[in-house]
Amino acid sequence: MYLGWLLVVFCQCLIVFSKENDTLVAVQMLYRHGDRTPMAVYPNDPNKKLVYRETSSAQLTNKGKERQYKLGQWLRKRYNGFLPSKYSNSDIKILTDDEDRCFMSAMSNLAGLYPPKGQQIWNKDIKWQPIPVRFNLSLQTPENCPVYEDLSNKAELELFEDICSQHGDILEYLAEKTGAEINDMATLVYTIIDPLKCEEAQGLKLPKWTDTVYPKPLVDWVSLYYSLGTSSSKLAQFRIGPVFQSILDHFENVNEKVIMYSSHDSSLVDIVYTLQPNHPKFWPEFASVVILELWQNKDEEYVKLTLKRDNTIEEINIDQCGVKCNLEKFKKLVEPVALTLEKRQQLCKN
Repeated sequence: MYLGWLLVVFCQCLIVFSKENDTLVAVQMLYRHGDRTPMAVYPNDPNKKLVYRETSSAQLTNKGKERQYKLGQWLRKRYNGFLPSKYSNSDIKILTDDEDRCFMSAMSNLAGLYPPKGQQIWNKDIKWQPIPVRFNLSLQTPENCPVYEDLSNKAELELFEDICSQHGDILEYLAEKTGAEINDMATLVYTIIDPLKCEEAQGLKLPKWTDTVYPKPLVDWVSLYYSLGTSSSKLAQFRIGPVFQSILDHFENVNEKVIMYSSHDSSLVDIVYTLQPNHPKFWPEFASVVILELWQNKDEEYVKLTLKRDNTIEEINIDQCGVKCNLEKFKKLVEPVALTLEKRQQLCKN
């Protein structure tokens, strides 16, 4: 029996299936972890103690756990007719980057996706069950890879020089107010802009001087920064190639119904820009998710790409392929970027 047309109900975030000609075969998704504390703070940050009152640097906050839990509930509603509500390791595989916040985000998400029912209830007072989460090396950028580092550093330097030439006055203003030496994009993003975003997410009051620069243009600069990962096919291979190889492998040989990747904002945008280079630049909010669905009808198999950011859901036209991208065309689009971890390691040595 075939399942048919897909109706996305935005107010309730549901997928409704009717008996036509299309059936959902497999789902792969990659989400950004939930809210975290900053990796660093700038010298003059008035919130430098308050922002770490709950936990240490770069760690998932309680709000981040809740946001991921709600994403899990949203996914349950969306796929309830496809993914059984009773957990089985044959239905889903959960993979994560090797960061505390990614592991914890996956576990929080699964608490919303799989509340225990029936025989899976092991304690009537605890509406939670343990579900395995596995580290996956594909989600990490390469280490000890001079070729990748040179390409990445060059792209970052070019962007920083462009910002310096066009917005030198703003950089001087930031240096004066923050007390930071701003010599590169990493300092600008992770020592100044990222702390502002994390503090805002915690509900902390930002200093008055930020009114003229945050969110714009600072957030726009971060969006440009994260778009660098796919600014060349070689960079894209190093950054997201192994993930795309895993995606292709699973769509060609479907085992589990769902593959879930718990990762970072950079990985999410790398997927979007690889599949649609003309997508507007953006910085994914905490717990944003990009979803790849494999569908089948009597004529073909095709892939659909969906991006969820907060309460906004967007079906993305895959480059030169459309909203319903024939699987063979999808493979041809992705194959120049996709590569195994072993192949990536070889490229690092060349």
